[in-house]
Amino acid sequence: MLKQYYIGDIHPSDLKPESGSKDPSKNDTCKSCWAYWILPIIGAVLLGFLYRYYTSESKSS
Repeated sequence: MLKQYYIGDIHPSDLKPESGSKDPSKNDTCKSCWAYWILPIIGAVLLGFLYRYYTSESKSS
């Protein structure tokens, strides 16, 4: 490391503990991740049906 860019060391109280799993696939922090996929898909399908309903209704009148 270049000495001109060296600012300092991290205080030991600011370090994260080393315990725990390092594998992110085993970490269950995202319990509601399905909502990030399911809700937009349901919204897109609903908007598609509404668009089709209103465009077909205007053609038949």
